Amino acid sequence: MTTNADASTLAQFQRLIAPITLDEFFADYWEKKVLYIPRNDPSYYRDILTFEDVSDYLSRTDLRYPYIRLVQAGQELPLNTYAYDSVFGENVFQGNLDLDKLFHLYNNGATMCMQLQHLALPKLRSFTNHIERLFEFRTQSTLFLTPPKSQGFTAHFDSHDFFIFQIHGEKQWLIYDDSVELPLARNRVLDSEVNVQNPPSFSPLIRPGDLLYVPRGVFHEALTNNGASLQISLGVFPHLWCDILHKMIDELSLSHSLLRQSAVTPTISDEAQIEDRFASIVELLKRFGEPSMVVADLKRKAASKQSQVCENRLMDLEALPDLSLTSELTRRDIQVATRHSEDAVTLFYYDKEIELPRHVRAEVEFILESHTFCLNDIPSNLDDDGRLSLARLLIVEGLLQFSIERSRV
Repeated sequence: MTTNADASTLAQFQRLIAPITLDEFFADYWEKKVLYIPRNDPSYYRDILTFEDVSDYLSRTDLRYPYIRLVQAGQELPLNTYAYDSVFGENVFQGNLDLDKLFHLYNNGATMCMQLQHLALPKLRSFTNHIERLFEFRTQSTLFLTPPKSQGFTAHFDSHDFFIFQIHGEKQWLIYDDSVELPLARNRVLDSEVNVQNPPSFSPLIRPGDLLYVPRGVFHEALTNNGASLQISLGVFPHLWCDILHKMIDELSLSHSLLRQSAVTPTISDEAQIEDRFASIVELLKRFGEPSMVVADLKRKAASKQSQVCENRLMDLEALPDLSLTSELTRRDIQVATRHSEDAVTLFYYDKEIELPRHVRAEVEFILESHTFCLNDIPSNLDDDGRLSLARLLIVEGLLQFSIERSRV
């Protein structure tokens, strides 16, 4: 199985960590130590997000919890202080945000923790999809909008690595030497339970355009000075070895009874017998376990969970009867995993599988490697009806779209 990590995707991430190279980052910083890159360039992330984008978003009257929640001094504020439920017929709409109360609490020191914003903001979604295409695992974008002289979370550690992209204002970060080595999600503790023993060892003032990378397990906190701060926190969730082993054991247990036997019985209780049984299990994993296949499956599932790109999809369906060999088509900016077999080529995205006959493999590869093209551009042994049928299917399935100009006709 392969994924579609193209040159533009690599360039997107390389720009984020510049002047550090990709090899340097993963050799020297990934899961090891904090990386801080000052830039003195307020426009550096403008193509990803602006303060004005967030202001426009917060003018909507359909915002709901938990897409936005309020935190202050390490505590989440009670939902009933800024949200309400409403009834429409037999339907109950829960967690509707009262914008007046939301802004009032923000003005009095509460941080807006804006979760999964790549689902709502198109530029941020495109950026997040690029990063997921490179990493081939799940990411999560959260915006933190903190008013002046305020703090959302007190000292804590996260159970995932994250990147901070400062969009607006400044934020004083405090990084501590205290840490938990590569914690799992279940290792997380409440902010109120944290008691760091030493003063911060690193205190960068993060300004617009700056980047901060913090490995999971590193204790940290951040607070604003005289102005408001807006930052993107991009959390990353890689495939861990323990995840791979869990999946291998689950799959092997379906076909090998050794893994379904009792570990301890009255006749199997001494240390030597248990060690012998465990050695047999390890040998089973070595002989029949396929970690590369498990990793490929995890990557495919990550591709299937990406946020959907559906701009102009209704217009595409409306224009479908006019599809011709000269129609200008564009591949949507989404991550697609592929699997090749003797009989078929299968595409994985949006939690679905699209199986196509093997003889269209070359055409599929051309489409995945292209951006904008006409059906006449595809090097193909298919006749005209075959090209049109393939394109029609991929438009209906949301992989291809008519060019933006045609979609708006």
